[in-house]
Amino acid sequence: MNFKSAILFFFLLGPVCSAQWIKMSSPSANKMILSLAQIGQTLYTSTNGGDGSNTYFSTNGGVSWNISTLPIRGDYIAECGSIIYAGGLEGLYTSSDNGVSWKIFDYNYVGGAIYSIIVIYPNIYIGSSSGVTISNDNGLTWTLCNNGLPWSILSLALGNNVIYAGAYNGVYSSTDNGKSCNTINSGIEGKFVWSMAVKDPYLFAGTDQGVYRSSNNGQTWEFMNSGMPGTYIFTLLVSGTTLFAGNDNGIFQSTNNGSSWTVSLSSSSVRSLILSGSDIYAGFFYGSIYISKNNGAGWTTINSPRSSFKTNSLAFSGANIFAATDNGLFYSSDKGANWTMESSFLFSNDQIASVAVRDSTIIIGTSLNGVYFSTDYGLTWLIANSVQDEHIKTLTIDGLNSYAGTDSGIFFSTVNSSNWIRIYPVNALNMFPYVSSLIVDRPYIYAGSLIGAIISKDNGQTLNVVTSGLPDPVSVSSIVKCNSDLFAATATGIYILDNIKNLWVPINGTAQNFSNITSLVSYGSTLFAGSNSGDLLLTSNNGNNWSILNSRMTITQLYSLVINDSFIYAVTDNGILYSSISGMETNVESLKKTVPASYILFQNYPNPFNPATTISYQVPKPGKILIKVYDMLGRE
Repeated sequence: MNFKSAILFFFLLGPVCSAQWIKMSSPSANKMILSLAQIGQTLYTSTNGGDGSNTYFSTNGGVSWNISTLPIRGDYIAECGSIIYAGGLEGLYTSSDNGVSWKIFDYNYVGGAIYSIIVIYPNIYIGSSSGVTISNDNGLTWTLCNNGLPWSILSLALGNNVIYAGAYNGVYSSTDNGKSCNTINSGIEGKFVWSMAVKDPYLFAGTDQGVYRSSNNGQTWEFMNSGMPGTYIFTLLVSGTTLFAGNDNGIFQSTNNGSSWTVSLSSSSVRSLILSGSDIYAGFFYGSIYISKNNGAGWTTINSPRSSFKTNSLAFSGANIFAATDNGLFYSSDKGANWTMESSFLFSNDQIASVAVRDSTIIIGTSLNGVYFSTDYGLTWLIANSVQDEHIKTLTIDGLNSYAGTDSGIFFSTVNSSNWIRIYPVNALNMFPYVSSLIVDRPYIYAGSLIGAIISKDNGQTLNVVTSGLPDPVSVSSIVKCNSDLFAATATGIYILDNIKNLWVPINGTAQNFSNITSLVSYGSTLFAGSNSGDLLLTSNNGNNWSILNSRMTITQLYSLVINDSFIYAVTDNGILYSSISGMETNVESLKKTVPASYILFQNYPNPFNPATTISYQVPKPGKILIKVYDMLGRE
């Protein structure tokens, strides 16, 4: 048989982040950054997720990380003299050898959860579920101060010989070193005070409802959130004349004592801001750590205990690439060497599942809040009607029309219109086809879904589900037209539609390479297929023969494929890769039907948050197969 072979030279695009951001390696995946602390030349961060709650430390500014021997998650870390104090929900620990070893601090007054630690040598202030504990002699003696205080002190601040304590119901102050405390809640009653900062002559409180400012030592408070969206202010920081606030929409800064705010970095929830010399470090709840060396004007990513954000979709407009990611929308004008984040407040917290671009119009689909669109190349954004609560899985623009595939069906709109109309299913409101792939070739519309292939031959006036010949389950993850033929990808292989019989027919290939096909794209008479197990495949004769193309790619999962001009782009677990299609000439592996050498269980697809998922496997010899599925608690 004649096998057409090819060689691909893949280039790794830069990670999806702004033009000044550089993503580096990380010690552990799926970590939420909960706090940051700087002790001498050592940077600490507490994390949660993935392999559990941990504390990491870096001695080279975040270039590399090591897991700490601290037996608890150290959310609050400070140093007084030669002693390091680390507190969290499980209590307080100390280290006298620069963090090499730790011992529990068993002083009775510092019991329960630790929420804040402030050190101004030789004074130590600890806010906990027991109140405020104070030492004025570098930890030799301690005093519990809870006279007039409620339980759970969430934040602390010091200014002009006054101790300020933020609690779940407002702010308290002490002018006698904690012997007694007074309520100073006028204008801030009932607020959860997560953070506090002093910037003379003002006192600031970050609460669950925004930023408040007092100009009279907390006697009265005024709301100061102008220009800053979001509510939960998790962290406040004073750097020179600038006040920074981290909330659930990113980092914001004010140069006029909170009277107005501007965005410094629009991103996901910010849990920690610290100052180290002239550098500002920011820890994000969804896994990244950033550093700014110019007082918030620009930010650079450093190592964090989580891998980079997953890219879900790509779109192209001229020389510009748009990337929809779990952490927002990014664009690049230099083939991915540098990326800029689209900073619209409308969808800054959304996972962007899909993006489509035509001329100056950009449409994005989110995982939670429907469709947003811009008609001026992203300068302004509007939210689309009728699809606000939809999970948008795929988008496409065809001429003057836009189409969206969602969990509940297919929607249609004219370009630049905010009104969307459901075209499938029209009346079955309890039907959820989970449309994951959508192409339009007038008058045809093709959609891949959980219930099979959905096809219209009259511009969406009528749509029919075609499943005859497909394996059970009939889920179609991707659908594409190559020449005049229609191809569908399933968890167990690739199928071609026999238009005369309206029947899907499996095409040639080996089970181990054709399981969990996630993406199909075509270029001329060539069909490309990408799988969830990392394979990239090519055929130029409708699937009679296939070539494997990823021998030069260091990936284990391939999520999606996109073709733009004469280049093919692959979204993988190792970033975004691209290659010139014209260079595909010789010497790649041709697929042969071989017997597997070992037992292999492939990654399931789609993910378990869908109503159904397919698990593929290979075995070296026939026999009875038993697969057991367990939940996170080990229950079968």
